[in-house]
Amino acid sequence: LPKSIKKIAESMFHSCRRLNSIEIPNSVVVIEREAFYSSGLSTIEIPSSVVSIEDYAFYCSQLTSVILPSSVETIGDEAFMGNTLLSKVICYASEPPILNYDVFEGYYFDAFGVRNTNLYVPCANIEDYKSHKDWGKFSSIECVESVGFSEMKESKDVFSIVNNQILVNGEALAFVINNSGKKIANKNLKLGVYFANIEGKMVKVFVQNN
Repeated sequence: LPKSIKKIAESMFHSCRRLNSIEIPNSVVVIEREAFYSSGLSTIEIPSSVVSIEDYAFYCSQLTSVILPSSVETIGDEAFMGNTLLSKVICYASEPPILNYDVFEGYYFDAFGVRNTNLYVPCANIEDYKSHKDWGKFSSIECVESVGFSEMKESKDVFSIVNNQILVNGEALAFVINNSGKKIANKNLKLGVYFANIEGKMVKVFVQNN
């Protein structure tokens, strides 16, 4: 996708079942209705430029994890409904975004929807999500903090990356969680985003070139 694009147009990737992944440019402000309806996407990280996700945007795709930025304000009707494999949603918005009708679930879908999906939100705002009439429906709500590589270099006594392993206080973690929500061994990590449970908090760690 061109880096100048301002929106993912309506039905742009509708029924693209072979579309397994995509990098949305940081220029996109809105993801229009049915943009990825019934696509093959397994994970999606919405860039920090996006403010609105419209109705049915990711309806009945193959998503296992969703990352929502701090910028998102509204999510339309049934935008993520029908993703039966969805196990993890991470939302960095300090104020819970407005959820329209059945964003993550449906009346015929409770056994696979929100109630079996873990939600990770900013630690300072976790109570706002837990008490929210819609966000509070998630089966588990935990806090997440974001730690970039530059921040790690400033606090090597806590975080470091040695030989493609994430270390905490000089000791390697046994496992981390990759961007697909899968628990993997903390070794030979490729460049990318991982999550680690550190002192009871789920921390987002970027493994990238020094």
